[in-house]
Amino acid sequence: MDSTLVNIATRTLKHHGVPVCIVGELARNYYNVLRVCHDLEICVPETSSLVAAGLLCSTRLFEPWVHDGNFNNYTEYKRGIMYSYRLVSTGKLDDIATLRLPRLVPPLKDMASRYLNAADDVAMIAAEQLVDDMNL
Repeated sequence: MDSTLVNIATRTLKHHGVPVCIVGELARNYYNVLRVCHDLEICVPETSSLVAAGLLCSTRLFEPWVHDGNFNNYTEYKRGIMYSYRLVSTGKLDDIATLRLPRLVPPLKDMASRYLNAADDVAMIAAEQLVDDMNL
């Protein structure tokens, strides 16, 4: 994984006062929650999303994503599931260490409280996997 673009994006947003955090599978891998590292998301507050998109596009390193209104998950599912098996390099430790990753305490508290308050089994499973995979 080359984190150059991620670092450019996060530093650009931070320089312009937009709070930013990295989420997705990479954040979990950073905390030893073993998952395939295939996605990375840059998270900004909803109130700053248009500003953040404009700032990133102004660098000319990023392009706006145009939403296709005809996209339907079920239709895509009926076409068949494409998959591949490949080994993915995790990248340099220094690259990952410079990323702004979230603390896991808030999501863990949220998952546990959702399970306790609403008997949400999915939240229980997510919390259990998070703790098990971190080998706490």
